[in-house]
Amino acid sequence: MAVVAGLILGVVMFMHAWQLFGFSAPKTTGLIGAAGATLLALLLALKPLPLLTPASASALSAAVVVWAIYAALVAGVGLWDFDARGLGFYSAFGAVVMIVQMIYSIVSAFSLAGLICGVVQFIAFAMLFFYLAIPFTVLRKATAWVLVIAGPIHGILAVLVLMGGLT
Repeated sequence: MAVVAGLILGVVMFMHAWQLFGFSAPKTTGLIGAAGATLLALLLALKPLPLLTPASASALSAAVVVWAIYAALVAGVGLWDFDARGLGFYSAFGAVVMIVQMIYSIVSAFSLAGLICGVVQFIAFAMLFFYLAIPFTVLRKATAWVLVIAGPIHGILAVLVLMGGLT
């Protein structure tokens, strides 16, 4: 599940970055966000955790719930023109959850992939919070660059976990 969730999150973040750069239409980003939210929700509903990851099911499920809501909010902003400040305020909550994930990845069941994922997501959520919620419009390109880098990092982590290079 961690592998599939990482790939889905990477795609949603990458498309969100392209939309912030102005290279993607909001409707396209919204469709990708809706598909990502649906797939992440299906991963939670089907619960294939014991087969796909050595991590604790509850810790990974909490992170996937945060990612699914993020993808759903990206879809809402893109498809139905919801206010982007809601996504910004939610990003503050997501950043706090990622701090808890980092602490769990270090203390309880050491996972280098979980730690890297938590750090990357914390930075991405923090940038989204400052750009969208407060709003510091000068952070638009910086936020887009953080998301454009964070998306492939999640994909690379997912492939490394799948190949057995990281735990």
